[in-house]
Amino acid sequence: GSQLEQKLSQLKKQCRVLKTDLKKRLHDIATEQAKCEDVQTLKFGRRIDLSILRQKTSETALEELKGKLKASDEQNIQTLNTWDLKIKVAREKLSKVVQQNTNGLEKVGVLRKAQIDLEEKLNDNSKGINVSTEGGMARYKKERSDIAKIVKMQESEIAALNAEINVLSRKGGDIFAMQR
Repeated sequence: GSQLEQKLSQLKKQCRVLKTDLKKRLHDIATEQAKCEDVQTLKFGRRIDLSILRQKTSETALEELKGKLKASDEQNIQTLNTWDLKIKVAREKLSKVVQQNTNGLEKVGVLRKAQIDLEEKLNDNSKGINVSTEGGMARYKKERSDIAKIVKMQESEIAALNAEINVLSRKGGDIFAMQR
């Protein structure tokens, strides 16, 4: 039993030494923590929770990536809106040009009809000159047919231009303003 008593005595001594060491280390930790809090108070005006700071550091990187993604999305939306506006402007210009061409062709038709009517009146008034009105009507019909062909050609050009605008808007290509 004396060995056990010696062992017990040694363990008690070791326990006292460890408790003393623990108290000293706890005291050192408290002292260092107080110093840390003093520095925080001096530097930031208050105590900072370091566990939150560690967590925030990892969240900061995520927030930076989210910010970059948002900025990229906003830039892409702005670019898309710019292209939509360019397409709208190009279509409006195309529509105006088509309308102007249609109005011009209608005026040409009216003027040609008026010309033929005037030629017929002139022919009726001049009795000594025998000019056939059938030739005037035939010429009117031919010119009207030619104008109709021109209108059909313009319609096909318009369709081709609309198709090209649609293709360019999907590809992100440049759409140039129409020249008059």
